[in-house]
Amino acid sequence: LLTWSHTNFTENYFIEIAKDASFKEKLVSEDTEENFYAFQPETKGTYYWRVQSKASSIQSDLSKTRNFKVQ
Repeated sequence: LLTWSHTNFTENYFIEIAKDASFKEKLVSEDTEENFYAFQPETKGTYYWRVQSKASSIQSDLSKTRNFKVQ
């Protein structure tokens, strides 16, 4: 379960998950209304993720890239 801080102005969040730090091999690229995302990796390895807050008239920059390992 990937989680991040909730922000009051946010209408939804954009999350990306990839197998590479440059996000060329995206596994997930979608909007969610929650400040969490349930991700079920299919293979072992390192995964990278980042998130962005969005509102009707503004959006944040993408967060710093985080990673986790599945062994």
